[in-house]
Order: sequence, then structure tokens, then C-alpha cells
Amino acid sequence: MVLPRHVIAAAAHQEVEIRALIGLQHMVEIEASVTPVEPLVHRGLPGGATALQGREQTHNPEAYDCVLRGREQYRLFSMDSNLAARELYERAIALDPDYAEPYA
Repeated sequence: MVLPRHVIAAAAHQEVEIRALIGLQHMVEIEASVTPVEPLVHRGLPGGATALQGREQTHNPEAYDCVLRGREQYRLFSMDSNLAARELYERAIALDPDYAEPYA
């Protein structure tokens, strides 16, 4: 049985991708064994506070619900759903201005 050229080319391409991934994995393993991992700290914060320190979620369930529904609308990738997502995020901000998630 003779395989078509496009099948042979696809198999060769996959083999190259697999070899590249194995090489990348090996490089990461070497780098991880040599380089010490520093704690994730913002260097400009007083006392070396971590980036997540002091970060609070909302205590307003309606604001949280607006953010979740906004994410769902945003991921539909249409003009109307983007507008709906923006309105939901703006409503969440109005409900809890200190809640960071809808600003993101």
C-alpha cells in the first residue's frame, strides 16, 4: 500500500513537533535545576509584601454574579455579547467599586 504524500508530510511534521517539544522540555528541566526559583514578590511593595496580599474578593454576591455572567457573554465573541459583558461588568463595579475583577 502506498500512502499519499500529504499523509507522509503530516506524519513527518508531527514527528518534528514532538522532537521540538521534547527538546524544549529538556531545556526547561536543565534551567529549573540550575536557576533557583525566587518567591513571587513585587519588589516595590513595603516589607516585601506579595502581590496577592491584601487582595479581597467581593462580599456582594450580586456583583460576583454579574462578573460571572459577564465572562460568559465575553466568551461568545460577538458584538452584542461584548456589549452585554461590558454592561454586566459596569453593573458589578457600581455594586462594589473596590472589587477588582470587573475592571480586568
